[in-house]
Amino acid sequence: MKFEQAKQIASKAIEELSQALERGHGEGMRDYLKAMARFHRYSAYNVMLVLSQRPNATRVAGYQTWKQFGRYVKKGAKGILVLAPVLRKKAVEEASKEEDSAKVLVGLIGDFCRAFTWTPLQRYYARIYTTTEDYRTARHVHSYKVLILITPTGNRLATDTDVVARGDSSFVLSDQAIKSGAQGVEWQSKPFENWKLHALLRHPIYRDESLLALSKPAWFGAFVILFGGLLFAVPKDLARARQLRQGRRLKGPKLVTAVQFNRRNKSNGIGFIQERSFLNRVVRSARLVRIPRRIESSHILIMGDTGTGKSALIRQLLIEVERRGESAIVYDPALEYMPQFFDPSRGDIVLNPLDQRMPYWTPGAELRHDAEALTLAASLFPDRHNENPFFVEGRQAHFPDIAGGHGRLSLAQIAYVERKHPHGSGECLTLLF
Repeated sequence: MKFEQAKQIASKAIEELSQALERGHGEGMRDYLKAMARFHRYSAYNVMLVLSQRPNATRVAGYQTWKQFGRYVKKGAKGILVLAPVLRKKAVEEASKEEDSAKVLVGLIGDFCRAFTWTPLQRYYARIYTTTEDYRTARHVHSYKVLILITPTGNRLATDTDVVARGDSSFVLSDQAIKSGAQGVEWQSKPFENWKLHALLRHPIYRDESLLALSKPAWFGAFVILFGGLLFAVPKDLARARQLRQGRRLKGPKLVTAVQFNRRNKSNGIGFIQERSFLNRVVRSARLVRIPRRIESSHILIMGDTGTGKSALIRQLLIEVERRGESAIVYDPALEYMPQFFDPSRGDIVLNPLDQRMPYWTPGAELRHDAEALTLAASLFPDRHNENPFFVEGRQAHFPDIAGGHGRLSLAQIAYVERKHPHGSGECLTLLF
């Protein structure tokens, strides 16, 4: 029953936090982070349970644990529900019989714990407790306002078990004090040596703990919130400062990081290695600017001065193509990539008329119809307004006969015709060859 009750409390708190975040209210998340800082060893479920039942709690422990710390739970105090693992011994019925039993986790039950918070007297005496601790003024005598318990046997400093707070500085006798015969409490200004008052406060009020020890969870929580907030605030502040310095971009290109580029374009294709940072070199990784695979076949323009790494980027593309086992057409007049990537064993072909590794090919092999020869001649020898039409028309007229090869004149026959008819296109033939 307790487990189901704890589950309902935590689930309700999580749902309320989620709804608050959706509405844009971050106070609940801030309180949750503060609670996580105070209870950094607790599970997220238990942190939510503590926060929903006792938001100002700074320490949580069971009844016996508080007694070990020298603290005592007030009569009538109510606990809060958290989840705690329960272990019991269970016989091991496996092949290994050397161990008679083993502890097995059997479940979670609700455990009522007492939440530790600063008492009203601890909060009131905090400044006095700090100032009287200074050894340099230990013997100095000052007048301090303290809460005095009046009893038939004499007056003494009131403790947390003697009084119950009714406001910031208003106290009444507790049931335990009334039963012991106390007559009342009142504020009195009395002179004390600093070291004596510090000793009086240390044990009955602060249980022999310093203010630093009592405030350690709060300091830890403050630092966690500070650094956690900086993680979110610093990038936003830098972005805001950059926007104020450079202005707001309305349209056009924008300078982004490799991570931002890949995230915005959902890039999952070929990538270019960027300059490695110190962390990347340590973990032996590299940041890649990737291109979405769906647009890899589109044009890519690489611009840069001599020596800036254009060839290195193209080499990265070819390495990725080779790794995938895909095909590529590489225009390499300077032979920069052929020594590294050319591999005849996988069927690579060189298309260079000046390279003996190129297979035999002639433009005439591409012609399937007579009209295609005329079209190819017009493409190779286009008409230009600043040239003599005689030379252009001569080239266009002789090219189909030379490139066709299908029942047309051979080169020897064309040369013979040129010699017999010098007024035809002899000069064209000379220029053609």
